[in-house]
Amino acid sequence: MVSQSVSDAADDSGETSLHLRRAVEGNRESLEWLVVRVSPILVMEARERLGPYLSKLYEAEDLVQEAWRIALPRLAELPEREGRRVPVVLRFLSTCIVNQVNNLLRKHLGKVDETRASLSNLEELGDLPTESTNIISRVGRNDLYQKILAALENLPELDRRIILLRCVEQCSTAEAGLLLQLKPNTVAVKYRRALDQLRHRFPQSVFDELEG
Repeated sequence: MVSQSVSDAADDSGETSLHLRRAVEGNRESLEWLVVRVSPILVMEARERLGPYLSKLYEAEDLVQEAWRIALPRLAELPEREGRRVPVVLRFLSTCIVNQVNNLLRKHLGKVDETRASLSNLEELGDLPTESTNIISRVGRNDLYQKILAALENLPELDRRIILLRCVEQCSTAEAGLLLQLKPNTVAVKYRRALDQLRHRFPQSVFDELEG
């Protein structure tokens, strides 16, 4: 999927960018800040990608954990895009989720197995430092994480899909309109309203750094 232009990307001057830079430098408090606030939107992306069939077999949270496991050792290697790193990290995490889902689709192609499968093809978190592993594994118990996730779940389905396309998959307004069969102006209005709602409820979060 084509990435959005730099003018549409997140501005690396906010709280998320500050904590991202500190996380890259090894600050565990900033890493936890980042994982707690970014993971809910990644969970929604994973659920969307899994669809109705794979969602019966796999937990979206497991895919997000694996995405972080892949991304964390590489945060320092991910290049900035004209001074911005937040959209690059979001896109990288999204790509990790998409790749996992594609692997699972290939694994289950032609199969009808309604029992919940284990993510046996995914590596364990054990190759990360213990503290990082603990941060990822306990994020689901964080109260703020649960509140952000609930807010995303309670968005109208179309608004939530627009947020995912624009924020995580970083589609342009025109690209999102084509995918959703909506006029670009309709996408822009719905996106701004949904984003403003999330910003109001969760200040100093990743939503503050996304272009409205």
